[in-house]
Amino acid sequence: MKKALFPLTIMLLGIFNPTLVFAQLQKGNLMIGGGINYNRSNTEAFDFFSAASQSEIRTFTLNPKVGFLISDTWVVGLEGRFSSFNSNVEVMPPSPATNVLEIKDIGAGAFARKFFPIHEKLAFFGQFSTTYLSNNQENSIDQNNSSLVFESNARRWENQIGAGLAFFPTPWIAIELKAVPINFGLKWNETKSSGATGWSTEISSSYFNLDLNTTSVFLVVNFFINRKK
Repeated sequence: MKKALFPLTIMLLGIFNPTLVFAQLQKGNLMIGGGINYNRSNTEAFDFFSAASQSEIRTFTLNPKVGFLISDTWVVGLEGRFSSFNSNVEVMPPSPATNVLEIKDIGAGAFARKFFPIHEKLAFFGQFSTTYLSNNQENSIDQNNSSLVFESNARRWENQIGAGLAFFPTPWIAIELKAVPINFGLKWNETKSSGATGWSTEISSSYFNLDLNTTSVFLVVNFFINRKK
């Protein structure tokens, strides 16, 4: 019985003992993460029942993040978001037409994270982040010697509450399993069109999402820089 209780006692002491020493989790260190992605695709289509067409799609995303450890367990930082989507579809004669869609997202926010060490290489964490995002869309359609343009401008104030488990295989890296089950915020959207029958709409709304789904778990890698060295 004593042998069985010993490892359990060590585990409980680890959960409630903030004095566990991590090379990564030291006051003054920097936590750096994020992602970058670029994709381009070209498609050509033809069949006997419709005109030939060709399309090009390009996407780019950039999500930098940097945090500063104000203590051995607390991280505060800033993060940015930028993404662009461009689609160009061209239909060949006898019914020529083009459809161009451009979408851009840009935003910035702040986050705070609290680590709960449970082992010299493991720690639970909870995180809150708040971000302001701006989305711009423009869709232009040219067909039969006429054109139509749709424009949409949206703003969103987004808040997220997440949690996860961090594994520290080396003194400068952390591999994380992270879930963000709660997000809430406000949205503002304005849409308008050009042409003889031009129109515009404005919509504002609030939202709250609770997502307890295993597909919402993400694998994340963050790097730590010891500024004391």
